Amino acid sequence: MKRVLIVSFDFPPQGGTGAIRVTKFAKYLPEFGWQPVVVCSDTDWNPDESLVRDIPSGLPVYRVGWPKWLQMIRPPSPKTALPIAEPSGKPGKGARGKQHLVQALRRAFVPDTNVLWVEKAYQTCLQALQEFPCDALLTTSPPNSVHLIGHKLHIHHRLPWVADFRDAWTVGNPALRALGGGHFARQRRIERRILETCDRAVMVTEPLMQQTQQVFGPQVASKCLTITNGFDPEDFIGPPPPVTGNKFVITYAGTILGPQVNNAFPEGLRLALEQSADFRNAVSVRFVGQIAPDYHARLKGLENYVDIAGFVTHDVAIATMRQAHVLLLVLPNTELARMTFTNKFFEYLAARRPILALAPSGLISDIVAQEQIGTVALPDDAAAIAEALLTMFETVYTQPDDYCSSETLLTRFDRRMLTRRLATVLTEIAE
Repeated sequence: MKRVLIVSFDFPPQGGTGAIRVTKFAKYLPEFGWQPVVVCSDTDWNPDESLVRDIPSGLPVYRVGWPKWLQMIRPPSPKTALPIAEPSGKPGKGARGKQHLVQALRRAFVPDTNVLWVEKAYQTCLQALQEFPCDALLTTSPPNSVHLIGHKLHIHHRLPWVADFRDAWTVGNPALRALGGGHFARQRRIERRILETCDRAVMVTEPLMQQTQQVFGPQVASKCLTITNGFDPEDFIGPPPPVTGNKFVITYAGTILGPQVNNAFPEGLRLALEQSADFRNAVSVRFVGQIAPDYHARLKGLENYVDIAGFVTHDVAIATMRQAHVLLLVLPNTELARMTFTNKFFEYLAARRPILALAPSGLISDIVAQEQIGTVALPDDAAAIAEALLTMFETVYTQPDDYCSSETLLTRFDRRMLTRRLATVLTEIAE
């Protein structure tokens, strides 16, 4: 069996969406002739034992901490990174000061502050390769600095290299451009160097791949391919449990941070509550995952209808999805949102529950409409969201199983099949 060195900042026991893709790759690659060896960070933010159980027995894992002299500026956990809100819902003075510091650090370090972790991780990769010689290399981002390790290993040790991009870097990333033209240009130069050097560049959606090909030209275009995120069928064994009690349960699973807070769901929910007494008496909205303080503040006064559970393990999140009448999906009304999937979208499909997608026209809204598995409303249109909520209440409440994803659609996003495609790519470049 061949070996692949996987370099990923995120890996269990750390939980969250960033760890799921690489965990499922590590789980299924041995079925297709590739034994993983993993080098990752030593972070354990939001530990998730359900993901730990997916790690194959005996998998070599090397955990790398930051150098001790840099610990004070190590990126904080997602929990401590959030600004602390005052009663008004606005960040306090201390939080604003922290935000300014974070912005300054983002401009100072390219691609990101984790570049300070790269050298130690690179040395650990050399140690891993001595103990477990590998036939190929996979680096997966974010953070994008992980690909600098891949670049050094590829150049100096001739390892065939797949660079996996779980998110946009400079293409379709207005937040990065907002940090200034000079900073953006430096990021673009590094991204170009990575793309031109690696053997294959994997993107998570076709539109992102196509834009990358257009921006970076034919030298890069020929090595780009798409392997989407997906769901693991083993996480959805057995029939879905019955929905909870006599309530009309709407569940959101995932984070609402950054651009995702720019949706009008709180306002649309208020309108729907005002317009229908039946809806008001039945609805129960659950948020499972991290929510930004300012979004939390916009839900104030809705405590009788909204429950915010915070972070839960992956298996608990899936069980909660399967017990809902409707699964809520929120995206900002941006160009990037049109080109991408949220990680939870695929598990929503596998949960076989109707989806209320607050999304612009694009990949997700097209699938929901074409497959007839839910309702779509623009994320910034409160009146349309209220109408969608009431429509789904009338049609779904008594028949929540009538909007199931087709087997053809589910097969398209099966993690095992997606990993098989990655294994094929690794075999191609190793040969």
